[in-house]
Amino acid sequence: MNYKKTWIIPMAGNGTRTKDFGEFKPFIEVAGKKILNWLLKSIKINFGRDDRIIFITTKYFAEKYEVESQINEILLKENINLDFNLVISATTPPGPSASVYTAKDYIDNNPTIIVNSDQYVHFNLPVNISPNSGYLPVNTDFGNTKSYVLVENGIITRVVEKSNISNIASAGIYMVSNGFDLISSIETQFKERLMYKEEFFVGPALNYLINNKYTFYPIPVSAKYDLGNIEQIIFFEKIMNFY
Repeated sequence: MNYKKTWIIPMAGNGTRTKDFGEFKPFIEVAGKKILNWLLKSIKINFGRDDRIIFITTKYFAEKYEVESQINEILLKENINLDFNLVISATTPPGPSASVYTAKDYIDNNPTIIVNSDQYVHFNLPVNISPNSGYLPVNTDFGNTKSYVLVENGIITRVVEKSNISNIASAGIYMVSNGFDLISSIETQFKERLMYKEEFFVGPALNYLINNKYTFYPIPVSAKYDLGNIEQIIFFEKIMNFY
């Protein structure tokens, strides 16, 4: 089948910030739903009929939490009728880029979107995606815990990890028009050992594309809750219970 877009959702991290709530972060219950349910519910407006989803986790999580069968149930519950694959890593990869790379055999030359699994986020991707282009949903952030971008004349010119070069942060979604180009940029990142605290992050890998032939555009986010943060989880539960 010729898929139109490939969505990649890494779920191989250890979730140290939320361990008090559960060992496997995507399956932590928040306001009556698993975090993964909330993520998929929030982004499914951007799914096309011929898209597919690649989930990535570790052998330990896959077996202990029956991840594949649980994903089937979650997709059914959220009324999402897309093909999916579960990629299983033997151990925890060193960072999000390394997680994405474990799925390289499923990535092709179609538009590819990486989505952090621990969030509830609203954004709208463009319907038509030009060659050699990328899109990053962004929001205002005054901290230093995200990927931050420089925007000049409406174009993203640089992405930096955990350093507030601006008050515009990636919302944890990274889209490139060609998945092969994404894999190439990650391989260059590995070769040059571009890491932050011994982990490879997706945002900085995009600079290789920015410096080559890609144009990256910021997309405004209309709502975002970080469900990988205990304070935000508690706040989100209050909001959802109110409604």
